[in-house]
Amino acid sequence: MRKCYKPILSGCQLSGKARRKPTGRRTQIGFTLVELLVVIAIIGILIALLLPAVQAARDAGRRAHCSNNLKQIGIALHLYHDSYKTFPAGDNYHYSPDRPGALIERGSISIRLLPYLDQEDIFDAYNFQSPAAISWQTFSDGEYICQTVIPTYICPSDDYDLVKSNRAKHNYCASQGPSLRQANIMGCGCVSPYDGYALTQSDNGRDFAGPFTRAFHDGFRYHVLTTDMEDCTDGLSHSIYFGEVRPRCSSHPRGGWGISNNGNGFVSTLSPINYDSCDESDPVTSGRGRIKNCGRWCNWATSDGFKSTHPGGAMFLMGDGSVHLLSDSIDHWTYTYLGAIADDQVITVPR
Repeated sequence: MRKCYKPILSGCQLSGKARRKPTGRRTQIGFTLVELLVVIAIIGILIALLLPAVQAARDAGRRAHCSNNLKQIGIALHLYHDSYKTFPAGDNYHYSPDRPGALIERGSISIRLLPYLDQEDIFDAYNFQSPAAISWQTFSDGEYICQTVIPTYICPSDDYDLVKSNRAKHNYCASQGPSLRQANIMGCGCVSPYDGYALTQSDNGRDFAGPFTRAFHDGFRYHVLTTDMEDCTDGLSHSIYFGEVRPRCSSHPRGGWGISNNGNGFVSTLSPINYDSCDESDPVTSGRGRIKNCGRWCNWATSDGFKSTHPGGAMFLMGDGSVHLLSDSIDHWTYTYLGAIADDQVITVPR
C-alpha cells in the first residue's frame, strides 16, 4: 500500500481505494404521519388534563375576590354599627301623609353602607330630604346614580348584565333569615315546599327570624325595624347576615343596588342554597289553574333565596365579619338555624 503524506493535496486514499462519488440523494429528516398523529394526540391529552386545572384556578380566584367583597361589606356593617349603635334596615320606605298608603322609596342597606365602602361621593349625591322616591335620582349631569357600578357589590363569577335598564347590578343581599315567604300574586307564584322550615308565622316585615327586614305597614304608617349586636343571641359567628344572590334567577335582586325593594331584608334562607329558579319560560298551569313550573325567576317563594355560580355552593357573611362558602348540599335544618339570630340553636359553620 502506498503512503500518502499529503492526502488533501494529492487525493490519495489511505485505504488505497478510489474515492466514492456522491450519489446526489440527500438524507430526509422529519416525522412520519403516524408519529405526527401520536404527537397531536399527546398534546390533546395534555390540554384536556390542564384545562380543568386552569378552570379550577380561575374559580378559586373568583371565589377569593367574592370573599373579599363580603369581608368589605362586613367591615362596613360594623363601622355603621359603631356610628349608630344599630345595623341599617334591609330596606327603607317613607310614609307620606300626602299620599296615603303609598310607598316612598328611601333606599336599601346598599345605599346606607356606601360611606363605609369608600363611596362617599355617590352617597352624598342623594337628596334624602326629597319627598319623592330616591331610587331614580340623578347626578348633576343627569345620569342616574343607580347605574353607577360599585365594584364591591359585584361577584366576578356572576353571569348577569353589569348594567341593565339603567340599573347597576349587585350580587349580595342582607338576609331575612328563615322567615315565612308568601307566594306572589302576579301570576308567577307557587307555594314554597320549604314553608315547614320557617321560624316565623307571617310574612309582614314585622315577624322576621334573621338580622334584617324591610319596612312594614301597620294600617296607619310604615315602620322600619333594625337589629343590633345584642339582638343576635345565637352569636355573631353563628348567624348569616349577608349572602350571594343571582339577579338572573331572582326577581327582587334584579332591581340593582340603588333601587329600593331589591331583595335586601327580603331574601331568606328558607329555600336551599342554589335552588334552581332560573326558568324564564311562560307559566304552565294545571287543570285547576295552579302554576306547575315553580322554578321561575319571578316566584318569590323560591327565587328570593341565596345562590351563586360558584361550583357547589355560595359565599356567606356571618355577623362577626367572617366569610364562608356553604355547600348547596348542607343539611337544611343546619342552614335554617344559621339563618336565624335568636332561635337558641347555636350552630357551628360546617367546614
